[in-house]
Amino acid sequence: MASRCRRRLAPQAFPLELRGKHALQPSPSLAHVLRCSQCGDVIGVYEPLILVTNGFPRATSLASDPAVSGARGEPYHRECYDTMVDDALSKGDADG
Repeated sequence: MASRCRRRLAPQAFPLELRGKHALQPSPSLAHVLRCSQCGDVIGVYEPLILVTNGFPRATSLASDPAVSGARGEPYHRECYDTMVDDALSKGDADG
């Protein structure tokens, strides 16, 4: 007869949001997830992003500037922003 393992995982093996009475509450770190204003996908910590504030774009990433997650403005993936600007420029060339 095979013995059953009775070891229990230490509580530290699970993130805080998965333990005890807080099991169904979202992780506080997920509250500040940045989503691209163009495509709606999550912008990863190490992905280059463009933050447009008061009409001025700024290139950065969450890894290099964590304060960006709380900054006001419109975040974009760099590729989405470049595509959006290229489309706007080509539309302007077609109109004028």
